[in-house]
Amino acid sequence: MSILTFDTHRFVIGLQKSGFSTEQAEGINNALNEALQTADVATKADLKNAVSEIKADAADQRTKIVQWLAALMIAQAAAISALVKLL
Repeated sequence: MSILTFDTHRFVIGLQKSGFSTEQAEGINNALNEALQTADVATKADLKNAVSEIKADAADQRTKIVQWLAALMIAQAAAISALVKLL
Protein backbone atom coordinates (compact mmCIF):
# COMPACT_ATOMS: atom_id res chain seq x y z
CA MET A 1 0.00 0.00 0.00
CA SER A 2 1.31 3.43 -0.87
CA ILE A 3 1.46 6.16 1.71
CA LEU A 4 -0.09 9.48 0.77
CA THR A 5 1.38 12.47 2.57
CA PHE A 6 0.28 16.08 2.74
CA ASP A 7 1.04 19.19 4.77
CA THR A 8 -1.30 18.86 7.75
CA HIS A 9 -0.31 22.20 9.26
CA ARG A 10 -1.14 24.07 6.07
CA PHE A 11 -4.41 22.11 5.87
CA VAL A 12 -5.39 23.16 9.41
CA ILE A 13 -4.43 26.79 8.70
CA GLY A 14 -6.54 26.72 5.53
CA LEU A 15 -9.53 25.40 7.46
CA GLN A 16 -9.10 28.08 10.10
CA LYS A 17 -8.97 30.78 7.42
CA SER A 18 -12.24 29.35 6.06
CA GLY A 19 -13.95 29.91 9.40
CA PHE A 20 -13.36 26.68 11.32
CA SER A 21 -12.24 26.87 14.91
CA THR A 22 -8.87 25.41 15.88
CA GLU A 23 -10.56 22.39 17.48
CA GLN A 24 -12.75 21.78 14.42
CA ALA A 25 -9.82 22.16 12.02
CA GLU A 26 -7.65 19.78 14.02
CA GLY A 27 -10.52 17.29 14.32
CA ILE A 28 -11.09 17.33 10.56
CA ASN A 29 -7.35 17.00 10.01
CA ASN A 30 -7.12 14.00 12.35
CA ALA A 31 -10.13 12.32 10.75
CA LEU A 32 -8.76 12.85 7.25
CA ASN A 33 -5.30 11.65 8.26
CA GLU A 34 -6.76 8.49 9.81
CA ALA A 35 -8.91 7.84 6.74
CA LEU A 36 -5.91 8.20 4.45
CA GLN A 37 -3.82 5.86 6.59
CA THR A 38 -6.46 3.11 6.55
CA ALA A 39 -7.60 3.59 2.95
CA ASP A 40 -6.06 1.74 0.04
CA VAL A 41 -5.27 4.81 -2.03
CA ALA A 42 -3.52 4.54 -5.38
CA THR A 43 -0.84 7.09 -6.12
CA LYS A 44 0.14 8.34 -9.56
CA ALA A 45 3.12 5.97 -9.48
CA ASP A 46 0.80 3.03 -8.67
CA LEU A 47 -1.45 3.95 -11.59
CA LYS A 48 1.51 4.31 -13.96
CA ASN A 49 2.75 0.85 -12.93
CA ALA A 50 -0.70 -0.64 -13.49
CA VAL A 51 -0.99 0.99 -16.92
CA SER A 52 2.46 -0.33 -17.87
CA GLU A 53 1.50 -3.85 -16.81
CA ILE A 54 -1.77 -3.67 -18.76
CA LYS A 55 0.04 -2.43 -21.87
CA ALA A 56 2.59 -5.25 -21.59
CA ASP A 57 -0.20 -7.82 -21.20
CA ALA A 58 -2.05 -6.36 -24.21
CA ALA A 59 1.10 -6.54 -26.33
CA ASP A 60 1.62 -10.15 -25.28
CA GLN A 61 -1.97 -11.04 -26.19
CA ARG A 62 -1.60 -9.26 -29.53
CA THR A 63 1.48 -11.38 -30.28
CA LYS A 64 -0.38 -14.57 -29.40
CA ILE A 65 -3.31 -13.61 -31.65
CA VAL A 66 -0.96 -12.95 -34.59
CA GLN A 67 0.72 -16.32 -34.02
CA TRP A 68 -2.66 -18.08 -33.99
CA LEU A 69 -3.76 -16.28 -37.15
CA ALA A 70 -0.53 -17.23 -38.92
CA ALA A 71 -0.98 -20.86 -37.91
CA LEU A 72 -4.59 -20.84 -39.10
CA MET A 73 -3.58 -19.31 -42.44
CA ILE A 74 -0.95 -22.01 -42.95
CA ALA A 75 -3.47 -24.70 -42.04
CA GLN A 76 -6.01 -23.18 -44.42
CA ALA A 77 -3.45 -23.07 -47.24
CA ALA A 78 -2.56 -26.71 -46.58
CA ALA A 79 -6.24 -27.71 -46.58
CA ILE A 80 -6.90 -25.85 -49.84
CA SER A 81 -3.81 -27.41 -51.41
CA ALA A 82 -4.97 -30.88 -50.36
CA LEU A 83 -8.46 -30.26 -51.77
CA VAL A 84 -7.03 -29.02 -55.08
CA LYS A 85 -4.91 -32.18 -55.38
CA LEU A 86 -7.98 -34.33 -54.77
CA LEU A 87 -9.90 -32.62 -57.56
